[in-house]
Amino acid sequence: MSLRCIAALAAFGLVAIAPAADKKKLEYAPETGPEPRQVTPPCRVTLPSPHYLEGHPPQYFPEEPRFPLNRELSCQEPATCPACTAARPVERLALRSYAVADLVIPIPSAGSKVSDRPTTQERDLIRKICTAVEPKGWAAAGGQNSIEYFSVGMALVVNATPSVHTAIEKYLDGLRQIQDTQFEVKVVVATVTDAVLEKLGLARDFGPVPGKLGEVRARVKFLSADEVRGLELHQADCLDVTAPTLAVLNGQKGCARVGQVEHFLTGITVQVMDGKIVYTPKNEPHDLGVTVEVQPWLAADHRFVKLAVSARARDLTTRPVATIPLTIPPRAAELEGRMADQGAKPQYLQDPRIVTRLVDETVTLPDGGTAVFYGGPATTEETVRDLAPVFADVPFLQEVMVREKKVTGTNHLLVFATPRVIKPAGCDECVQCAGGNARLVKLMAEYGRACRDGNTDEARRLAMECLVLEPTCFGKK
Repeated sequence: MSLRCIAALAAFGLVAIAPAADKKKLEYAPETGPEPRQVTPPCRVTLPSPHYLEGHPPQYFPEEPRFPLNRELSCQEPATCPACTAARPVERLALRSYAVADLVIPIPSAGSKVSDRPTTQERDLIRKICTAVEPKGWAAAGGQNSIEYFSVGMALVVNATPSVHTAIEKYLDGLRQIQDTQFEVKVVVATVTDAVLEKLGLARDFGPVPGKLGEVRARVKFLSADEVRGLELHQADCLDVTAPTLAVLNGQKGCARVGQVEHFLTGITVQVMDGKIVYTPKNEPHDLGVTVEVQPWLAADHRFVKLAVSARARDLTTRPVATIPLTIPPRAAELEGRMADQGAKPQYLQDPRIVTRLVDETVTLPDGGTAVFYGGPATTEETVRDLAPVFADVPFLQEVMVREKKVTGTNHLLVFATPRVIKPAGCDECVQCAGGNARLVKLMAEYGRACRDGNTDEARRLAMECLVLEPTCFGKK
């Protein structure tokens, strides 16, 4: 029986192997298997070091590595990664309100009347908050946070996460601190000739563009401390100087006006009243002088100031004012019960020629920096009386030998602006490090004022006294 079983098994094997041997290879069959696919490891997975794998199976990954050679694979895009998003704790939205009446009502201009119904600026405040605090988390950008303004209580109602509420509180506190900042803006409006403009070193900056009539190279120039000191030396050479100083709050508009209102006879109105012709002179007022408006804003770093300057200067180009003769025809009038003809009455109408120059610029400059704005040129004509020196002392010949001549000149309008932040006494860094030494605090305050005023000799003397009292008082500078 054993031989028969062995023979049967051998025959079965031959029958099974024969079809496999006759099978042909397909042309499209791959010779090798599929290429290995690179799989990105999940985020926040810590791979063990080579030393750790020597005694442990490779599939074992400890949660906390013990060796410094372990490396961690960080997720490249945690914001869009599903694993990171699922592992991140979800914050619940909280609804809170913020009273912002002091931030949405604009500060009135200095010297102006306060309006009973001011225009609120809630849109500007909401735009600032959405830009500064998590810009991509608000509903307008596809986020889940929302903000609305209610005019009844002048409050903002915010539906956001606790972290966003904390950031909004800090941002509103910062806005209130900046709003209470006071500025001292010193403005100098000067009218100079071509020679003085050359001495100041501003002729190249504010000169005309060759080939383009009425255009200048620049309208604004920032001055250094040395250039500011040089301007004070030539202040006496200016034709006209106006130097007001304005104290305003952050974002408040201040205005100063220096000039007068002059009236000119520019026409005559003819009317018939009760059968008589009545001539009424037309007296027209003109506002001459300088009007300056400034509006400063403090930057977030408390080092730079954004300053808007608007100035207008109106002046006569011809002095004395030109006159136009007007002859009124004679008319009959009843005098003492009889008719008499009145002769022609000569009248003179004035023709004032006024030039208006404007400056409207917004610049950003450091605290205590100076910028000069160019208002443009103007051509003036003045009639002067010329008397020969020989006849100056002769009483009768002074009026006979005098002659009039016209003098034509060109002047330029320059506006200098210097904003400074008004700081309370003792708030400087060196004053803070002075401790309880009252004399040192006073000296440091005087030293700061001397530096801001450009008094180098006084600042040097005060600095030496401060160093004698405390050698480390300038350590933070």
